[in-house]
Amino acid sequence: MLLIIITATNDFRAQNNIDKSLPDIKPPSLETYKISTYNLDFNNSPSGEFTYTLPIYNINSGINIPINLGYNSGIKVDDIGSNLGMSWQLVAGGAISRVVRDEQDEMSSSVWFPETIDINADANTIKTAAHPDNSIDTEYDWFNFSLSNGLSGQFYIDKNLNVHYNGGDGSKLTINDKTTIVTQYGKNLEFVLYDNQGNRYYFGGDEKFLERSRIDYKGPDKYYTSGWYLSKVITNKNDIINFDYSVEQISYYTSVGASFSVSESCCVPNTYENSGITKNKTTMIALKPRLSSIDDNITTINFGYNKQRKDYINGDGKLLTSIAVLSKKNNQIIKNFQLSYDDVNAGPAVTYYGLPLNEQSTVNRHFLNNIIDIVSNQKYKFEYYSKENIPARFSLATDFYGYSNGKMNQTPFADISGQVPNYIYTKANGYASANKEVDPTKTYLGNLKRIYYPTGGYSEITYESNSSIIPKQVEKVESSGLEVSRPCVGAKTVSKSFTFISNGSPINYAAYASTDYSNCGEPDDLHEIHGIQIKDLTTGTVVRSKNSKYYESIVANKDLCLTGLPSDLGCPVNTVSGHQYQVQYSVTSYLGRIDGAVSLSYNSRYETQDVLTHYGGSRVKKIENNNTQNGSDIRWFYYNKLQDLASQKTSITNASSLKLFDYLTTKRNCALECNPNNQGGESISVTSIPVYRFYKDNIISDFNDRSNKIFYNSITELVEGHTAFERNYLYEDDANAYLYDPPILDAPHSNSGQVKRGLLQNEKQYGFKNNNFTIFKTIDNTYSFVQNSITSFIFKQNFALNSGYLYNPHDGPIPNISYTFYQNYYGFSKLIESISKEYVDNQIFETKSNTVFGNSQHYQLTKQSTLSPEGTLIETSYSYAPEKGNQLLIDKNMIGIPLETLTTQTMGAGTKTIGRTETIYPTTVPTSQSGNLVLPLSVKTYDLQNTASTEITYDKYDTRGNLEQYTTKAGVPVSIVWGYNNTQPIAKVEGATYTQIQGLASAIITASDTDASAAVNTDETVLLSALDNFRNNLSNYQVTTYTYDPLIGVRSITSPSGIREVYLYDTANRLMEIREGSQTGKLLKEFKYNYKH
Repeated sequence: MLLIIITATNDFRAQNNIDKSLPDIKPPSLETYKISTYNLDFNNSPSGEFTYTLPIYNINSGINIPINLGYNSGIKVDDIGSNLGMSWQLVAGGAISRVVRDEQDEMSSSVWFPETIDINADANTIKTAAHPDNSIDTEYDWFNFSLSNGLSGQFYIDKNLNVHYNGGDGSKLTINDKTTIVTQYGKNLEFVLYDNQGNRYYFGGDEKFLERSRIDYKGPDKYYTSGWYLSKVITNKNDIINFDYSVEQISYYTSVGASFSVSESCCVPNTYENSGITKNKTTMIALKPRLSSIDDNITTINFGYNKQRKDYINGDGKLLTSIAVLSKKNNQIIKNFQLSYDDVNAGPAVTYYGLPLNEQSTVNRHFLNNIIDIVSNQKYKFEYYSKENIPARFSLATDFYGYSNGKMNQTPFADISGQVPNYIYTKANGYASANKEVDPTKTYLGNLKRIYYPTGGYSEITYESNSSIIPKQVEKVESSGLEVSRPCVGAKTVSKSFTFISNGSPINYAAYASTDYSNCGEPDDLHEIHGIQIKDLTTGTVVRSKNSKYYESIVANKDLCLTGLPSDLGCPVNTVSGHQYQVQYSVTSYLGRIDGAVSLSYNSRYETQDVLTHYGGSRVKKIENNNTQNGSDIRWFYYNKLQDLASQKTSITNASSLKLFDYLTTKRNCALECNPNNQGGESISVTSIPVYRFYKDNIISDFNDRSNKIFYNSITELVEGHTAFERNYLYEDDANAYLYDPPILDAPHSNSGQVKRGLLQNEKQYGFKNNNFTIFKTIDNTYSFVQNSITSFIFKQNFALNSGYLYNPHDGPIPNISYTFYQNYYGFSKLIESISKEYVDNQIFETKSNTVFGNSQHYQLTKQSTLSPEGTLIETSYSYAPEKGNQLLIDKNMIGIPLETLTTQTMGAGTKTIGRTETIYPTTVPTSQSGNLVLPLSVKTYDLQNTASTEITYDKYDTRGNLEQYTTKAGVPVSIVWGYNNTQPIAKVEGATYTQIQGLASAIITASDTDASAAVNTDETVLLSALDNFRNNLSNYQVTTYTYDPLIGVRSITSPSGIREVYLYDTANRLMEIREGSQTGKLLKEFKYNYKH
């Protein structure tokens, strides 16, 4: 132990550097982070943000992989865009991101993740972990993942590289390549996500699927792995979807920082020192995967990047400029999207943090202007609110939350006048003087204003500042004054006084005097004075007495209070509540006239007043949808309940008090600091030092808090003139980190409330009639929550120990160390009850639905019950692979497939079974029906006597899992012929086995494969002729045939009767018409489309 202490002392004396108190965070690139945390649904995110999804294409190879462009409103001044510009995100595939806390968990040479600590038994380890050259990793890294098909979550890995994850749906995460070492990067991990259907998603592994990042703060640092991109998906039928990337090297200023502190001197008591401002700028350098193509067995989707990004320092970053969907069979372009951008230059760079005036990356932004599919000529165009008025990144003209406020600030530190003692304010040297108030007219600069649709219609979004009426404490004081005159003759001293009973608050005063020699006397500086005396009559003690020459004012208030000490006569006079005080003011002159007056304020108190307060960012106020055919509709959003629409008090939940600075009392070994040559002491002398810390660093706000969004408990949506929807959401605050004196600043919260936030608690639906809202439906939801947690510790050495220090029980085992810990929660919520009430003609019809998720092996729905308004109870139970003991399905994680359902009906006292169905899967492979694929073999049903009968038997699958033959309950075989390169069913034959028709099927399969190679909407005569021949050769059977444009949809269906329906599509590949016989035949059905957000 002694050797460790000596080494520590040689390396470190006093931790005065503010940088040492900031969290050790290594973030991913912002784009990777946003991909991994993406959320699409506006209604399920009660933050008031505007979110919009523009669908591009949907890959369907057994599972859906949608490709979208996603928008989320809100631009902070320091934000940087993605490869789609500001606020937009390419949502295709997915990624895992990591925020490294301390060191990479898989690389740390020494990892210590205790759930609890014993400061006696663990003292040596704690001292090593607290040392500034800490070699022990005590914090779990934070992992997030998101896939474009909706799967998402967060997880952690422990020192053995086991994944701590519980998605609540039976999905699981594992790590491959746990021991592979790749030089400076450490272990090349590959994550595999298994969903509950047995589909596998692979992240990372090879170099081109990994993001390597480096944060350069005070010079080049080492790279760390911060992202794992989706490399492939293997479905439960062994279809493969591959994702390919090119690696782009990007660099940009990720953050800037400035800090200073005012603290009491260690060596000169009762004096304060300013540390001086320390400024820094941090550069993110990342080797980031950029999606270049997605490939399945039908299509290839290429992503082109041909426009240089000006918001990066280097020239390797590109904007997405094209998305092309190609048929794999004939390389025909099905969709060809071209994207265009507006480039916005904010003017000169901000030089406060050391950037040169001509620096370009921080002044340039890109905004998506339009996207057009040149195949269908479908065009979307976008407008934004005053995007050119957003100042350059790192501008000082920002509010408390980082949004533009247009103020001409010269410093990033908020004005602290009146918020700290005057002696602290004076020592701040004017550094903390910025106006950081929110300007509600600037919180939505750069937000999406209009979306123009291909039909010619548009949606317009109106925003307002996040705000609410909140109670604030406003100071009220009693005041009084005394005016005293001494005329030319009479007593030399004249005085007046008054008394009052104090409430314990200080007395402030200001006294001024003047002389008049016009009628008598001559100037006499020695004797012309004025003075104040304040006496505690309860104790008989004079608590303040001061005399000054007549031309000197006598003032005491907090602005003149330099030291806070009783001897400082510029400070207000402290009082004791309930005591009576006398204030006496006097003027004195021997020969001339003198006049004086004193004004006093005392008995200060605070009263609560409601004040409209603005917070960071904006919320949607109104969405107006204008359609060229059907006019317009307007939706208004109010952030409270329907009954409170007129109130400016909203349901904002997490609007915390603004932090202008940090105040803490830290501990230092002043005896050692002030006498560095005295190393021989055997004990320590701990001094408590008050510190005011001021800093600005956006890495902390962006990556040190797992919940930094505004939330509202209630949002009411009004559809103008029609209906109203009041939605009330759950919210729970996160628990603070557990702090031990002195505190460690900026320790993250435990994310305990994360699982509950944003869940819809209830909804009330109203109709609008006769200028009144009338309720017609309510929905009340109840949830259950499952959470696990693991603990992260943070240790900090406050000061060094004397080199000769020997252990003293009085000091404790870690006398110079602070520590804190927080919880990392992971878990899920489940809706367990929903009560719906409908109000009709003064009657209430209630329907209650209850759900049970009874097996912790998969957390699937195991029981659902619905009680109707008539009192009928319908209950359905579900069994899965674990309940049925099917180990093959369990091993393949196909545990989300219901294998058996049992439905009962209860009316009164009687209960009966009304349905029982069982799907039989193999328990071993291979099987004669499906080979090595795990596919259903049959479906059984049970009658009221619980007698089983086979409803359907699946007789034969092809190697891709396509069903080729099944047998009905009546024993009738049904065969299915697959064409278009085994991707679409082209014929269904009822009554024949597949073996019977196989010889005839080869001709239509070949014809369909040939048709698949043709262009979209080409002549199908040859294929239709082949299908007709096939039908004619099987005239004794019921035959239905189908044709397709494989990437668009079905083109024709010919029924057993020979009647053909022809399906026609518009240029956007949407179903437009169904006609009989041919493309010009009788119109059977027509479809119209309107765009609406």
